[in-house]
Amino acid sequence: MNITRPERFNNARKLAPTDVNAYLRDLNGVRHSSTAEMLRQLGIK
Repeated sequence: MNITRPERFNNARKLAPTDVNAYLRDLNGVRHSSTAEMLRQLGIK
């Protein structure tokens, strides 16, 4: 997978601290994810 829109990284500065993606938050030590689940979360499958 390639980064196709690097200019969108700057949009992260506009996110409110309460704008949290639960899937990504939980990957920080709460649970694990399969490759299939990751692809679903990314909208690839």
